[in-house]
Amino acid sequence: MLTSAQNQGVPAQAPAPPASITTVGPDGKPQTLTIPRSREEVRELMAQREELGDQLSNVAARRRNLAQEISTTGNDAIRAGLESRLALLL
Repeated sequence: MLTSAQNQGVPAQAPAPPASITTVGPDGKPQTLTIPRSREEVRELMAQREELGDQLSNVAARRRNLAQEISTTGNDAIRAGLESRLALLL
């Protein structure tokens, strides 16, 4: 029969908290970012960064196209509709 005396005197070690940094976000509030611990976590972050970059490029292209359409249209009703669409992308 095993007794718990073998584990006495050896404190259980808690897992180390993830390394992180805290910085001030654009809204002035503190923002804590966890530092990746593995290559897989780095790859995931890089994939997220690429996706966000693609989304930003897409929105910028849509804004340019709408601005060009606004500058070339002569119809006030169409212009107002295009301007409202552009406002959603700002």
